Amino acid sequence: MYYPFLRGKQFEILAVKELSGNVLNKSEKISPIFELVKISPSLKNALPILVKNGINFNLIINPREGSLIGNYTEIIDFISKYLGHYQNYQIAIIIDNKTQLRTIVELLLKSKCTNRISLIHNRSQDNIDRILEYLNSNFEIISHIINVDNIRERYFLNFNKSSIVTLKDSFISQIKNSEYLKVGESEFSEEHLYFEKENLKGFSDFLTIGDKYMKGGFSPYAVAIHISYVYNEKVRVKHFVSDSNTDNTNVAGKYSEALEKLIAWENQYNLNTIAMKQFKEYYREQHYPGLGTIKKLSIMNHLEVIDRLL
Repeated sequence: MYYPFLRGKQFEILAVKELSGNVLNKSEKISPIFELVKISPSLKNALPILVKNGINFNLIINPREGSLIGNYTEIIDFISKYLGHYQNYQIAIIIDNKTQLRTIVELLLKSKCTNRISLIHNRSQDNIDRILEYLNSNFEIISHIINVDNIRERYFLNFNKSSIVTLKDSFISQIKNSEYLKVGESEFSEEHLYFEKENLKGFSDFLTIGDKYMKGGFSPYAVAIHISYVYNEKVRVKHFVSDSNTDNTNVAGKYSEALEKLIAWENQYNLNTIAMKQFKEYYREQHYPGLGTIKKLSIMNHLEVIDRLL
């Protein structure tokens, strides 16, 4: 099973929402994780759609990014209002040295919103036995999502292997978009080939965004479109980048340069995802949809590629 880790920003939410009625609702293989960085109109509009389509997902109650850090009551009130009696989701709790576990548990028990939780282990905990005993007495722990970039494999011995999801930042980020010109394409992941053989529940990553959280947008010197695809059964990412990258003017023109390269590649590769069809439509119309939509389509493409693999 695949657990894509998203930050709950507008276009990340829209990507899941727009796939929920076709790709995601036909599959029990994808369970998105949302770190709630803010309660936005996009999130309010998306959750009822996910509920309508029966999508399983995870909502982080103690985010480490955004304006909701420490605002547990606001998050719980939001969940109670917008999810109602829906049960096909998990409250996710990040487990690290900042976790105010007792406070979170008391609020969850009082709210009675769900007894299903996922734990996201960002750091090894010496007292993990006591943490698990405390949580197991109050909740059903569905998944242990373990950040393998920060935690050694020995820590896995604390959990039933069938509940473990490995989390890794598989996207090789560059400091500047123009640097993707030199890279061309990157290795991404082969976790889909091995998690079942290793008797694990699933795998998780930060899609074509990467783990680094960006608060706001800016006018870029270069536009890069990141497209996941499969080569020799492994996931790779192609980077289609503009050429006129000496200043940050004419972003629409930069997008057109990157899109031209993408369409030329797609005509040979024929990825044929929902996102690629949308890119082709924008190409025919000579329409610039904005950087947020480019990001959304990149995420949508990645989700559909992984869904096909599973």
